[in-house]
Amino acid sequence: MKKILIISLILFNAAALSALYSEKPYLAVLTSSVGSPKIKRQNKNIQAIPGIFIQKNDIISLSKGEKINLILKNGRLKKLSGPYKGRINTKYGKTQWYSKLAEGFLSETTKLISMETLRTRAEKRDKLFVQLYPYNSYLLEQPIVFQWRSNSNNMRFFKLNVYKEDFMEKNPVRIDTTRIGKDFRRYKSRLKYRENQTYSWNIIGKNKNRWVTTKRCFFLVINKKLRRKIITKIKILKRMKKQDEKDMVPYIIGTLLLMKEKLYHMAIDEINKSIKLNPKTPFPYTLRGRIFEEMNLQKSAAKDYITAGKYSRS
Repeated sequence: MKKILIISLILFNAAALSALYSEKPYLAVLTSSVGSPKIKRQNKNIQAIPGIFIQKNDIISLSKGEKINLILKNGRLKKLSGPYKGRINTKYGKTQWYSKLAEGFLSETTKLISMETLRTRAEKRDKLFVQLYPYNSYLLEQPIVFQWRSNSNNMRFFKLNVYKEDFMEKNPVRIDTTRIGKDFRRYKSRLKYRENQTYSWNIIGKNKNRWVTTKRCFFLVINKKLRRKIITKIKILKRMKKQDEKDMVPYIIGTLLLMKEKLYHMAIDEINKSIKLNPKTPFPYTLRGRIFEEMNLQKSAAKDYITAGKYSRS
């Protein structure tokens, strides 16, 4: 199984994102629909549901009263109303405030800027421990509640260590150590962390007579100016959601916005809402897979890429 996941991750790597798990490059992502619009692809009729990719030679069919909204690869919004039958022309579309953000992701052929300084070498989680939060991500606010999971009933106690990272130095500086009872899986930090400073944390536990230590996970609290900017845009997206609860646009844009600022935990929460709306469409899984990659959760990324490939072919 491990080999399959590794091979799948290579096959569905972000470097090949232009194909997005389909046989031909995509032109747009369908974000909302009214009625039962259809797509004719290679002599096969497909239901045009939110989250599906529109490929180069796809023919879209809309009956009277049916509507669809698309985000084109150039980031623009395109609306179509029935009766309509034809292919997509990406030269047209209305520019939105989020167009540049969407274009930066949808038109890319290489990986997003990675958090090289906020990565562990690989997703090697100890079977007895799983660190959950924060995990290689920027954070919007404090206080920070560290969360983890233990898969053993033999743990006697835990010890949580927090480190201040200085990538000019070989070893980090430990700034906090807290002993925690075996029945606890979360800890609300009493420290106030400096903004724009990278920190890391790990867990030490005693399983019977064996000490177990996890790898360090990294986090950084963003500054106030950026926080206000992000919160303002999140409020705009909330208003968009109220206008049409089934439209995927605010969820996709919200996810891309949070990804851009490396707020990966928040980005996952946002795209999970989109998956809940349309669980059998490929794009949300593609997006979440990219987030997992940036967090260096390669196995989780591979699973989502496999799911995206499955739904893009159906």
